[in-house]
Amino acid sequence: MTKILFLLATVTFLSACGSNSIIQSITVSSVVDTEQNQWVHMDSKIKMGALQFPAVTIPILNPKNATELLGKVSLAPGADGLNLLSVQANLNQLHNNALVQDQLLPNGDQIPISGMNGVVSVKISEKSKVYVGASSTQFMVGLALVIPAFDAIGKYLPGAALFLPLPKESKVDGVAGVFTGSNNQNGLGIFILTPNTIQLNKSNGLAKMAIMNRSTASEPKAVAMTSDESSAENSSLKRSLYFMSLKSQVLSIK
Repeated sequence: MTKILFLLATVTFLSACGSNSIIQSITVSSVVDTEQNQWVHMDSKIKMGALQFPAVTIPILNPKNATELLGKVSLAPGADGLNLLSVQANLNQLHNNALVQDQLLPNGDQIPISGMNGVVSVKISEKSKVYVGASSTQFMVGLALVIPAFDAIGKYLPGAALFLPLPKESKVDGVAGVFTGSNNQNGLGIFILTPNTIQLNKSNGLAKMAIMNRSTASEPKAVAMTSDESSAENSSLKRSLYFMSLKSQVLSIK
């Protein structure tokens, strides 16, 4: 009976590929504002058992000028055991403000995206980060949320990562999952890739970013990297996540 409950809960929180991702649903869209800034909007519903996000909106601020808003990350508990997560990011301002190039998760490991050069990030809190990258054919948006409650897992399984594909029905290419490390290096991540079909003028920051990343040879296609779910480390990670997901608690973000 215990084994059956474990398997059922694992599917609920984090399990095999396809529609069993921690992501229940996800949509991605883009708009151009009145100042010709390109914004990317990502909305998702996440299943995490009895764990809940706090109801909070975190601004994405220019680290060099705290009065400049580059977007926002919104978290909220939802109905039916789901948690709501949305990201709005101004691609132009993220690039034009010359943010540091960064392809590392908060635990120091590489983000689960391969073949995307020129990725930039900005911290949205002390440890959590938003990532943006672009090529002439694709753009990438990522989010790494550091969750102190997950330090209990990182203590025993530091340096683990379990990123699985997004639901096929979402028609969004990407991965979502969990990463661990030392204290304040553990949490959830979601990274998406979509075609860069946006028609932008030459002064636009995203167009510049794409040109900078373009080589004379055929540009490689970036891909989302899926973890080996069957490894001993990830089996232990899923087991730890299962026991954590049984306890009702509101998570904080670092």
